[in-house]
Amino acid sequence: MSSPAPAPAPAAVVPKNIRGILLGVLMAMLLSMLDGLIVGTAMPTVVADIGGLDHISWVVTAYTLTTACSTPVWGKLGDLFNRKLMFLGSIVVFIVGSALSGQASSMGELIGFRALQGIGAGGMMAGAFAFIGVLLPPREPGRYQGMVAIVQAVGSIAGPLMGGFITAYLGWRWAFYVNIPIGLIAIVWCWLLLRVPPARRGKVVIDWLGITLMTAMISALVMAATWAGSTYAWGSWQILGLGAAVVVLLIAFIAAEQRAAEPLLPPRIFTRRRNFPIAAVLLTVAAWPCSAARSTCRSSNRPSRASRLRTLACCCCR
Repeated sequence: MSSPAPAPAPAAVVPKNIRGILLGVLMAMLLSMLDGLIVGTAMPTVVADIGGLDHISWVVTAYTLTTACSTPVWGKLGDLFNRKLMFLGSIVVFIVGSALSGQASSMGELIGFRALQGIGAGGMMAGAFAFIGVLLPPREPGRYQGMVAIVQAVGSIAGPLMGGFITAYLGWRWAFYVNIPIGLIAIVWCWLLLRVPPARRGKVVIDWLGITLMTAMISALVMAATWAGSTYAWGSWQILGLGAAVVVLLIAFIAAEQRAAEPLLPPRIFTRRRNFPIAAVLLTVAAWPCSAARSTCRSSNRPSRASRLRTLACCCCR
């Protein structure tokens, strides 16, 4: 007599107010997207007020660097502890960085506070996509991709417009202060509506070695991309040394992740699923035209201050 077939696993239930929940989550995603575009529009006024034109690219680079380094860390901490608390904590960090950036009195302070903003932005982006995966069954996310597309379109279009309006009528400091009320609304919204079970499981082991190696690798890569062709020649020992450091750190990072008990980036996601490696290759290939376009903004000669201010928007795309 054959044994009965096992009962199918119960299907995940989509919350009735899923659109309202996603709206609060995507509000935080929109906040991190708008910030870069608003600040980029306001940068000429910032330079005219506090100076520091020679270091202007680091206002964007610091934000991008810390966002890239912190995104997988926030995601892993959410898996180990509580996704909701990590997400709300990242919004708080972003708000604090925004408030401090609005109070900056020098370019060095602004760069440091923008780095703090980037740390929060990494958690906001990681949390938003994690919640979409947790709250929706595998076959459902496609039905709600329209909300994500609308958020991205609004951020791309409204960011420069808001930046120009805020800078012209309120002052450049409000390009950062505007994040505070939106962030507070997102916190209250998600605190009241978002219901996610805690993700902690057994003994927690944090991959400190992987975090350190990944941060160092991304930092070297970003610095090489920022300095090459502008501060240093492509064939200079500084750029070649940073390139060699990226390769060495990447090899060390892969080796560390293979041995870690709780790896920051489990190697299996690159081998067991074909979509991820293909997406990574396509993203890399698509980034080359953008990098080439940005490199045309650089010049081997040092232009006048007025000319550099006119091309500031192009340089801020680094």
